[in-house]
Amino acid sequence: MKHPGFALIHVQGIADIENNTAKELTKLGAVIQVPFRSGNQFLGEGGMQDIYYGIRDKTRAMADHHANLGRTIDGSIVQHLQKLKLEIKAHIKVTPNVNIALPCLTICL
Repeated sequence: MKHPGFALIHVQGIADIENNTAKELTKLGAVIQVPFRSGNQFLGEGGMQDIYYGIRDKTRAMADHHANLGRTIDGSIVQHLQKLKLEIKAHIKVTPNVNIALPCLTICL
């Protein structure tokens, strides 16, 4: 890995994707309006209404799963990487400056 900050950016991106997916799935779940109005030929047990209930419930379950994963990533992995980043910066500050010419640094800069 070229830079420890890239891991943090990557994991934060995954958490954002999971959180956005959860929001969009929640919106989609609200599109399905059940129960149907009375007089509709799709009412009844085992009919279309039950299929729509199942779709809505599965969509909500998927949204909950994505929201939980996003919270877990934010609350654990991102927090640990941010702490590690601060520790690395602090360690660099207290490390005495060493005048060693590193080929990669002179080429990369």
